[in-house]
Amino acid sequence: MAYKTQAHEITQPIREQLHITENLIKEKEQELQGELANLRSVNSQRAKAVIAHDIEQIERAIDGVELQKEELTKRLNIQMPSDEQIQDIETLAADLAADLDEISQDFESRRRLVEMLNVRATLKVEDGQKVVYAECILGSESLLIACKNAYVDVN
Repeated sequence: MAYKTQAHEITQPIREQLHITENLIKEKEQELQGELANLRSVNSQRAKAVIAHDIEQIERAIDGVELQKEELTKRLNIQMPSDEQIQDIETLAADLAADLDEISQDFESRRRLVEMLNVRATLKVEDGQKVVYAECILGSESLLIACKNAYVDVN
């Protein structure tokens, strides 16, 4: 549960931004309803054209904010795994521990583990040393690469 508390704190800015975005969508939808009511109440073609233009702008704004909401929701879901995902990871970890020798030879099992843990890595050269900055839902770590014969192009 310490992970969930930490993840909750880390995702707080995203959740706040998502809340603001949802409120903005509500405001724009209310504004749209007002303009639609105005459109119904006027008789002049010129006034209708102006209001129709305003409606198009509001709809474009709503579309943009809804896209932003989708992106924030995706980011939140990536950074905050569900209880079911955590249970899946725990189950996988127990399975992996039982069959560690076999799994070390099985690419699909390793790939599945990397995906479930949402593993990300950045390779850098610092002071002539190759360093990997790895992170996943369990935490982050810096690892010095000891292999001297490997060629790494970090550009």
